[in-house]
Amino acid sequence: MEKETMILTRKIQLLIDSEDKEVIKAAKDQLYSWQRICFRAANMIMSHHFVQEQVKDFFI
Repeated sequence: MEKETMILTRKIQLLIDSEDKEVIKAAKDQLYSWQRICFRAANMIMSHHFVQEQVKDFFI
């Protein structure tokens, strides 16, 4: 029998509680900035892991 795989996707919706468009824009800019920082950090971590694996093989 084949195993059935269920893919579940969740999304988060952030609502900024303000009427001022400048406050909303500043909050969104800050959130997108944090998103970019986290994305770059994850890429650096994976690159570092890849290099460590390659260096290990190089010295064997």
